[in-house]
Formats: sequence, C-alpha cells, structure tokens
Amino acid sequence: IGLSQEPHAAAMTNDGSTVIVTDEDGSVATEIDMTTGTAVATLDVGLDPAAVSIDTKGHAFVASMLGDTVSIVDIKARTVVTTVASEFAAPTAVAVSPDGGTVYAGGLGSDLRVVDATTKKATGVITGVGAQPNSIAFTPDGNRAYVTGAGPTLAVVDTAARKVIATVPIGGTPEGVAVSKDGTRAYVSTDNVDNGVVDVIDTSTNTVIDRIPVRRLRFAPVVGPDGSTVYVRSSRGLETVDTATGVVSATFGTGTPFGVTPIGVPVPNVALTKIGRAHV
Repeated sequence: IGLSQEPHAAAMTNDGSTVIVTDEDGSVATEIDMTTGTAVATLDVGLDPAAVSIDTKGHAFVASMLGDTVSIVDIKARTVVTTVASEFAAPTAVAVSPDGGTVYAGGLGSDLRVVDATTKKATGVITGVGAQPNSIAFTPDGNRAYVTGAGPTLAVVDTAARKVIATVPIGGTPEGVAVSKDGTRAYVSTDNVDNGVVDVIDTSTNTVIDRIPVRRLRFAPVVGPDGSTVYVRSSRGLETVDTATGVVSATFGTGTPFGVTPIGVPVPNVALTKIGRAHV
C-alpha cells in the first residue's frame, strides 16, 4: 500500500478491518481499508504525528509531537472529533487502556498525561516515569502500565493510584515495551552500539528473567496473537523470537521496517492481524 511522505506509526482496529498510519512529514493520519488495501481517508492531526493508539470503541488517538496535542479520530466517520491541546510537551507515545476509558501520553519531561477518553479532557499527571517516555503498554486487566524512555529503566505504573510503584533496570537504551496476552511477561527492546537485546520481565516480581540477543533494534517489540512469538525490528529486517525457548526463530527481510504492531497497539509501520499476518 503506497503512502506519501514518511509513514511512521501504525495501529489496527480490533476487527482487523482498518489501519491508521501517521505521516511524520505530512502532519496527517491515513485511514486504510484492509479489505481493499486502499487508503480511504486522510486526516489532519497536527505537526509530526509520532504515535497512534486505537480503543475498542472505534476511536484513534494520535499524538502530535510538534503540535503538542492528541487528536481523537472517529474511525467510522473518518473525522477528527476533537483535539486535546496545551496539556502535552512534544508527545511521542500514546496508549489507550484495555477498557477504552483512559489514554496515557508522554514525550518531553518525565511525566505521563492522563486523558479521559469519554470526556476527551486531560484529568491528571503521573510523575517520575523516566526521561522522555517513548513507549507505553498496559497489562490486559489494565491495572498496570509499563513505560520506557530515554534511560536504561522500565517504569511500572499502578493505574488506579496513578503512581510509579517500581523501576526495573534493563540492559541498554530502551526502544519500547510490550506485554504478553496473559499479562505475566513484559518485553523490552533495547539497543546498544553493536547489538540489540530483548529483556524479558516477570510482571509478578518486576525483575528481568531473561535477555535475548538480536541484531540492532529500533522501536517496540510486539507479542503475537497466541503469545508464542515476539516480533522485533532489527538491522536484518523483522525477527521473530520464540517465547518458550528465548531464541530468534526466524528472520524476514522486509527492507528497513520501523516496527510492528498488533491490533490496537501503537508501534511504527507494520500491522499484525489476529492470525499473525504482518503488513509492512
């Protein structure tokens, strides 16, 4: 599917029918009908849209890094419903809670802004998640959020209390985080000078229990539909990690993908359907 300018972030609806792709240079988000494989709408969402997340109710939340905003898109109506402004400092990460009620966004600074997805209003701040949060992942029950940023740590947020309850040291510069379907593991992709590592965190203890070597990485990992595979973008293309053995099981030459995202999850440039088909 051809797109103009510079595609950056992508997220897919829960039914797999639509993908929203942000255009970093064009200040727009493109809506793609996955049945026909065509772009059906182009929406103005602010300067340098760096991240997108989709809830279960048919809305996309697009973070505009240079616009300091989060735009809320009605996917079915193909319109921008509203834009939450003046609450964010260059947001580069955005995520919607599993129940669709809350949106977290982060960028410059070391805080997360909290938005009520129903009222479309900012409702609070979570402090101390680490410098420049770049990736946010909720556990399936919504009780915890895991946040990576510019430092070599992973912040664990109690979403009810809206505070950081743990900080996990990780093995390099974090590129992003994903949580397994059963919520028992968090996966953090880290990039070093010569190679990359996927850190595996036991969410019951918030400790690193494994480090899986891969090639140099960029952007967050993604857990496959059945939880048996983690997908990561590396310098070799798209690598798949077997979660049972902790080794790279396959590598796909996809050019230079920015990342991979399953249904409803914001990570740049590849979308993974419920049956595990990747769209690059």
